[in-house]
Amino acid sequence: MPFKLDPVAWLDFPGLLCLLLLLDVDNIIFLSMLSSRLDDVAQRRIRRWGFTIALLTRGLLVASVEWLTTRELVLLDLRSYVLGLTELILIAGGLFLLYKSLLE
Repeated sequence: MPFKLDPVAWLDFPGLLCLLLLLDVDNIIFLSMLSSRLDDVAQRRIRRWGFTIALLTRGLLVASVEWLTTRELVLLDLRSYVLGLTELILIAGGLFLLYKSLLE
């Protein structure tokens, strides 16, 4: 079933949207701290460009991961389990989140 027609994908969308909004707030705070010593015009310019670049980068990363997960590349084929690129991406993402949560 295509991604756009999958009801599970639409159920996951609100959680992903909340996560992206949280990251956007984090970007605004970070850019505000970095640009706090500049004058008002430079602060607005830095915040606008930084926020735009962050949104574009995040969008490209999400689109590239979505494209990679639609590929049906089998990396390891056991009798009862098939490890594909999608599973590898999910495992790597989960391990990264565990690492970051333990680090923080």
